[in-house]
Amino acid sequence: MDTPIINTLLLVTDGERPIDWSDHASLRVWQDTECVPLTLQLDIIVSDSPRLPRAALADPRLHDRTQFGLILVGCQSAELAADVHLPADATRRELQLACQLLGALVQQRRLQQSRAGEFRMLEQWALQDPLTGLANRRAWDQQVQQLSSTSVPLTQHVCLAMLDVDKLKNANDARGHGAGDAVLRAAASGLRGALRASDFAARWGGDEFALLLPNVPPQHAHAIVERIRAATDRQISEQTDQPITLSAGLVCISAGTTFQADSCWQQADAALLNAKQSGGRCSVEHSTPGWQAE
Repeated sequence: MDTPIINTLLLVTDGERPIDWSDHASLRVWQDTECVPLTLQLDIIVSDSPRLPRAALADPRLHDRTQFGLILVGCQSAELAADVHLPADATRRELQLACQLLGALVQQRRLQQSRAGEFRMLEQWALQDPLTGLANRRAWDQQVQQLSSTSVPLTQHVCLAMLDVDKLKNANDARGHGAGDAVLRAAASGLRGALRASDFAARWGGDEFALLLPNVPPQHAHAIVERIRAATDRQISEQTDQPITLSAGLVCISAGTTFQADSCWQQADAALLNAKQSGGRCSVEHSTPGWQAE
């Protein structure tokens, strides 16, 4: 047998309403908000006053309108919209029934809000890399898909960059995989600190990171990516005390052209390979032969 739900009711009145609540087992009734223990959630307010007392409205448990129900008896309130309006001559039975039904509705609201929060959290976890806190490969694919799902030309320049940790295996072999994980977390921290709010960074997989940088002039793209890469190198050095660096490959897609995800990724990957073969710790742009460290 289910345990009955007990609702906490705050009775706000200008006068004395001759209603006996003692036989209503599903309600705890309080006449003063300051007397209600902070451990109790206020579920329902019943008022026959057109202006609710400041003490009631100042209660932090009443800040979220979805977390409680309001019944007004014979009046309208300028402060809050009521869930239920009852006439001034409402009977004891009508008032108790309204409280019972509204209490059940409040419980359903809270349950739905809790489930929505859990869903948002699960959705966030599904799109977040647990080690670095950056977006994961799934989130990256979604972001790229938004750009490439239409044949409409881009309205602004976009830079796509791929970064790879240089010789991470050496750190793992010398100090263990915990040291390698520390490098990846430091790299993620460096990227977050160097990027703008409009930029998008993801851990693409293993020791590789991917960046989407909107509104980057093509003539400045290499310098911008190199600045991000160098700043991330510094964060790795400061946070891990390891001489680990990054290499980067980038490609620019000019405004007025369409974004071809696979082609752009292949170009950025080829530029990254060029950077790695050139000794690492540098950035290479696909359209630029060779490389030049800034």
